[in-house]
Amino acid sequence: MKTIIHVLTDRVAPFHEGGLENSVIRISGLFCKSDPEIYVIIYLTSETGNSLICDFSEKIQIIPLVLQIENLGSPFLGKKINLAYQFRIEYFVLRNAFLRNYDVKNKNIFVSFYLTSKGFISQHLSDDFEIPHIALIRGTDFGKDLFNPQRFNIFDFVLNNANFIVCTNKSQIKKLKKISPSNGQNIDVIYNSLDDKTFNLKWTKPNRQKKIFYTDTGYSFKKGTHILICSIVKLIEEHNLSVTLIISGTSEIEELEYWNKYRGDIENKYPSDFVFLDYTEDVNPLLLDADYYCSATLSEGCSNSRITALALGIPVITTRSGEILDIEANLNNCSLAEPGDFESFYNAILKMLNKGNVDSGFVEEQIAFMKNTFCESIELEKWRRFIEKVK
Repeated sequence: MKTIIHVLTDRVAPFHEGGLENSVIRISGLFCKSDPEIYVIIYLTSETGNSLICDFSEKIQIIPLVLQIENLGSPFLGKKINLAYQFRIEYFVLRNAFLRNYDVKNKNIFVSFYLTSKGFISQHLSDDFEIPHIALIRGTDFGKDLFNPQRFNIFDFVLNNANFIVCTNKSQIKKLKKISPSNGQNIDVIYNSLDDKTFNLKWTKPNRQKKIFYTDTGYSFKKGTHILICSIVKLIEEHNLSVTLIISGTSEIEELEYWNKYRGDIENKYPSDFVFLDYTEDVNPLLLDADYYCSATLSEGCSNSRITALALGIPVITTRSGEILDIEANLNNCSLAEPGDFESFYNAILKMLNKGNVDSGFVEEQIAFMKNTFCESIELEKWRRFIEKVK
């Protein structure tokens, strides 16, 4: 019997690039890899692309639903739509798209990316059709929606009804058990994994006077970009250090005007100390050429860039958030700050700079730990077990 996994999400790579979008494709590929009889249908509500070039692409179908959502919601086009109407429109569009692909002869499973958006709708569909639902917690669920009174009650609804909740770090589990103490047995962590190609990359500490700090977190409030830039400015002005900060990535639409102006002001004042790039498809050359990887993010689920840098032995300056809280005791080449605290992050940079070279043995211990914790085989086996439990 075939198993059809119906994945509900807003966006997916390569039509939109980011941690979530790449993880949708990566995890869909792992579903297919876990069982030859598993096929995946991805329902997209914010993108129009419909073809993929990836492993198992012949087993993954993409259904873009933007036009259907615009047609059903046409009375609201160009207006700020009420959240209830937005969810209602997406519910009917996703329900009808699912029905067109529903075959009772197959085993069907819903998987949702973002508990507070597609998880909410997926749970309604799960109840309607009595089909199992695995809800995936992503970083934004906690970074934004946990503090949004309009969406907070969604946590309780999905937690109490989904078959399984999959988190990306242990602190998420701790918080969810506070929200819904009775559902603790159906919550588990599956860390994002790194593939063998990443583990085979080699970083060599650059031998140069001017130190390069690199981040691919882009330009946004939630990623702490302002804290990071101000920290580097302070290093330059107060310590006269020879450094360059390279930032690559995108900006939130609502922040775009601010960041365009701010980037221009910084570049004019410090023309040789800051390099601002837009989205870069392959960040590995930038990462491998850096002296330090840094991220002042306010919150994370499980950051691919941070675990990649740590797995390669690159010195990392970042915040105590997300997966870092789970593995802090095993990090020998990392300096940590409190999220949202400028002084704390600035001091974390100074601490790393004053630290000098870390004993190579300690770095190798960290690399070995990262390989054992974030290897693909562990993630694949966990997904296989989850799917078997709900089949």
